Amino acid sequence: MSTVKYAIAIGTVDRSPMANYLQGTLAALARSKAVYACGFDVAIDIIDGKGRTRNENGLACLDAALDRSPMWVLFLEDDLIFCRDFLGSIDRWLTVHAALPAAGPRIYTFYTPLADVGRLYERSVAGRLTVNGGALDAIPLPVGVWSHCQAIALRAADAAAARDWIRNRLPTWGSPRGFDRLLRQWGLSTWANQRGVIASVPSFVQHVGRDSICGSRWHESPCFGGVDWSYSPPVLSSHAGGADVHGIRS
Repeated sequence: MSTVKYAIAIGTVDRSPMANYLQGTLAALARSKAVYACGFDVAIDIIDGKGRTRNENGLACLDAALDRSPMWVLFLEDDLIFCRDFLGSIDRWLTVHAALPAAGPRIYTFYTPLADVGRLYERSVAGRLTVNGGALDAIPLPVGVWSHCQAIALRAADAAAARDWIRNRLPTWGSPRGFDRLLRQWGLSTWANQRGVIASVPSFVQHVGRDSICGSRWHESPCFGGVDWSYSPPVLSSHAGGADVHGIRS
């Protein structure tokens, strides 16, 4: 039986002559005490995208992580900064929000650039929005509005199902951009009418990569917790699965 709880896969690519971010991301991960002080077994693989499309490299990340036989796959991009005690924060948050029936959320994201989520978080911080008497710490999202896989967690079984679904469709997938779009299509095909994504609030990571090889627009989380912040479950937490908040738009 595997002892690896989290298999981290970081997809990277040489952006030269533009800025590269991998070393800064690894340094930020170390500063967050994400791995060596988390108290459980973690594996990390860095997957170089040379000679692959972005989508092929996303698949390679899932392959590498699943080869570790983990409980969870944690997919990270290479241009991030992290909250303090990053993996400990993820583990505590998942303990609250991943204890759900099979029909519940299946993609757990620790980053969202959605402005609506930022506004809800601001209301929560100001005390104008509570859930079951506690602070807002998670928001379920319809699969169709979710994008951006800067930092996502999948149970190993879901990661394997997503990998196989994507691998079978990649030869006819029209766009070379956006592994998140492929994951979203997998989610829509699996549970189209459910809120299959749940986002941490605030975000546990911040996107810092302004140079993109695929021409993506700049984005960042409007509610990053900060490098000195870490997650602790509220005494009166929102119910598992987060607040049932409507009207989230992409």
